[in-house]
Amino acid sequence: MTFTLENTTTERVAVLLCINGLNTIAVDNESLDVLDKPRAKFRMYVLDPGKKYTIPGFLRSADTGETNQIIGAAQDVADQMYDTMNPETRGKIQMFVYGKQALRPDITPGMPGDSLLGDDPLTALDDAFASSGLATSEKSLGKTRSLTAAKSSILARTNLKVVDRKLSPPQGVKRTLFQEEKSRPSTPGGKVEVVKFEYDEQPLDSLVVTYYAK
Repeated sequence: MTFTLENTTTERVAVLLCINGLNTIAVDNESLDVLDKPRAKFRMYVLDPGKKYTIPGFLRSADTGETNQIIGAAQDVADQMYDTMNPETRGKIQMFVYGKQALRPDITPGMPGDSLLGDDPLTALDDAFASSGLATSEKSLGKTRSLTAAKSSILARTNLKVVDRKLSPPQGVKRTLFQEEKSRPSTPGGKVEVVKFEYDEQPLDSLVVTYYAK
């Protein structure tokens, strides 16, 4: 499994991407489960404007670029893992985007919180925007700037269906927990460039996707 990140803004941004709470820049095993370190202080990907980046897995070495793949666990393994993991982060993909300054400095950000894409897909994006203290009408949703179009695009790209007001996979397809593949040799990708980037510690935006839940 890989992720593709695209910076569609005109400014450089920093992105924190976590799977089950674990930072995908996993050289220090930073985890959202450890509450004594603010997430704004985690290692992040720095994205230049107008460029796409591929995240192939969990980065394990900045010197060699070694990366462990993200795979789906076998169902019995996933069930065992689920019971031992933090309920706040298990089965979730979490992304936080940081920039040089807040989009609306005159708005007092709301309390940090998750918007679970699954409880009600018709309002999930609205809730995510509200949790960051920003009005839905002020978000950039691509060239159409249409929330309805954005929701339709998500459903089309992921091949999910709305069942009982929840996003569900096609019939016969089972979801499972993602995990880091440690049994196979890591893939070296070359030395990772480390850059300094000053940013506001209040995220510009955030996204939380619950992809697995019992």
